[in-house]
Amino acid sequence: TYVLAPAREAALPTREIRLQLVTPATLAPEQFALSPDARYIVFAASESLESTQQRLYLRALDGTEARPLTGTDGARYPFWSPDSRSIGFMAADSLYRLDIDGGRPQPLASAPSGFGGAWAPDGTILFNPDTLTPLYGVPASGGTASPVTALEHQRNHRFPSFLPDGRHFLFYAQGDTEASGIYLGSLDGGTPKRLAATESRAVPLGADRVMLGQGGALVVRRLDVERGAFVGEPETLASATGDDGVIGFTASATGVLAYRTSNNRLGIAATWFDASGGVLRTDEYTNGPALSPDDRFLAYDATDKDGNRDVWLKDLRRGGVTRLTIDPAVDGYPVWSPDGEQLIFESQRRGNFDLWIAPVGRVGEERLLVGTPAQEIPLDWSVTGYVLYRRSNETYGDSDLLAASVLDRDRPPIVVAASPFEERIGSFSPDGRWVAYDTQRSGRFEIVVQAFPESRGELSVSTDGGIAPLWSKDGSEIYFTAPGGQMMAARVTTEGSTFAVEKPVQLFAARVRPQQFNQEYAVTEDRRFLVNSYQVDANPTPITVVLGWRQ
Repeated sequence: TYVLAPAREAALPTREIRLQLVTPATLAPEQFALSPDARYIVFAASESLESTQQRLYLRALDGTEARPLTGTDGARYPFWSPDSRSIGFMAADSLYRLDIDGGRPQPLASAPSGFGGAWAPDGTILFNPDTLTPLYGVPASGGTASPVTALEHQRNHRFPSFLPDGRHFLFYAQGDTEASGIYLGSLDGGTPKRLAATESRAVPLGADRVMLGQGGALVVRRLDVERGAFVGEPETLASATGDDGVIGFTASATGVLAYRTSNNRLGIAATWFDASGGVLRTDEYTNGPALSPDDRFLAYDATDKDGNRDVWLKDLRRGGVTRLTIDPAVDGYPVWSPDGEQLIFESQRRGNFDLWIAPVGRVGEERLLVGTPAQEIPLDWSVTGYVLYRRSNETYGDSDLLAASVLDRDRPPIVVAASPFEERIGSFSPDGRWVAYDTQRSGRFEIVVQAFPESRGELSVSTDGGIAPLWSKDGSEIYFTAPGGQMMAARVTTEGSTFAVEKPVQLFAARVRPQQFNQEYAVTEDRRFLVNSYQVDANPTPITVVLGWRQ
C-alpha cells in the first residue's frame, strides 16, 4: 500500500515519481478518473469474481482505503466536476451525478448505452448517450439534453474531455479509416477538427498537451488549439512491452496523471453452458445471438475489417459462416421467423433504425417492414405472426414495446408497454398468447408478464431485479439475467387465461454483460445456454500514479 501526498497548493516534485495503487477485481480496469485537484481517484470494481455487478469506489490519495459509493451499482465511465466535489457516471439507462459528501445519485438524462462524459466549468455536462449518437449536452443541475456535435461520416462520438479553457473539448469519433480518430470541438459551435487517426481516446494534460494511446503505448502530443492540430513529435510516457498495453489513463488539473497497463486480454466470450453452469466450450463473441427454431443455425451481427456491420449466419452442425446482408448501412440484431425461413433485423439504411425482413439464404431481397422517424429494434417473432420490437425516440430515450403484424403492414401496431419509464427487452411465449419483458417502472428493472394481444394487466416474475427475459421452447420456464449477471429461471404455468409463476432460482453465474441493449444469450431446446460472458480480472494491474512529470 502506498500513501500519496496530494498536489493541492504545494509545488509538484522536482523530479518524476511513480507510485502504484492496487484495486479489487474488475471487469472494467480502464475505468478510473483522478479528481481535478488530485486529491481523489474514483474507479470501477466488481462485487465478486462471479458477478458483473460493478460499482464505483472512491479513494483519497492521502489515505489507504477505498470506499464504495452508495447508489452506484452498475456504474461505468466515471468523470469529475471541475470543483472535485461531484462525480458523473452512467448506470442502467441514464446519466447520473453524485456529490461525494453524501446523498443519492441524481439522474440527469437518458443514456441507454453511454460511453463517457465530461463536465465544463459553466455547468454543462457533455456525454455520449448511446452506441450510435453524437455528443449531447445537459445542465449539471438537470434539464433537457440536446446535441452538441453532429455525425457526418462517423458512427458515433464518445469519450469527451474538456481543455482547461472550459470551451474546447476533445472526443473520439468511431467510423471507417477516413473518419475515425481524435477530434477537437467547441461549445461555441463550428465543425470539429480531426487531430489524429487513432483508435484511442484523448485526455488533456495542461493547456497545450494531450495524452493518447498509440500502438499500445501512452504518448503525449503538443496541441495548437488555434490551428486545431498536433505539432511536434510525440513523447512516450509509458511504453508497451511484450503483451502489455496501456488500457486507461487520466490526468488532474494540477498535472498529476495516472495510467494502467494490462497483459490480460479481457473481453466477452460466447460461452456454452449446461443448465448447471458447466462450461461446454467457448467460441468467438457474437453480438445479438439468435438460435434458429431447430437450433442448427446461429444468427448474429458482426463488423468486418472495413467497419461494416452486417447480419451473419453460422452453421452449428457442419461449421461455416455465411453473410446475410451486404448493405453499407448498419444491420444487426436478427430475429428468426417461427418456421426458420426468414429473419427480421434492424437497419440504418434510411438514416435511423427501422425493421427490415429478409428470406434466409437470398442476399439482396430485404424489404422494409416497419419504418418511422423513431428507432426500432426487433426482439421476437410470434407464431401468431407478430414481431415484438422496442421503439425509442430519436435520441434513444423513452423506450416502449410494440408489436406489428408481419403479414399486414397496414394494420396499426399493438402497444404492449408504454410508460414514462423504460421497457427494453421482451419475448413471446411459444404459443404467442403471453409476452414477458423488463420494465423500470418500480425504480429498477424487473421482469413482468402480460397476456397478448389483449392485456389484462402485468404479472410479476422477478423479485430482486432482472432483465432480458426469454421463454423456454416448451413454455415451462422464463429465463432472465439478474443484476449481477447470473442466469435465472422461473417455472411458469399457463392454462387458458391463467398464468402462475414460481419463485425464480439461480441456475449459474453466467457473467452476462451488464449493459444489455438486446438479448446477450440464447437457449436450446435441451437447455444448453449460449451466453456472451464477461471475463473478470481477478488481479488487475495496479494503477500507476505519476507525480512531477512536467519537471
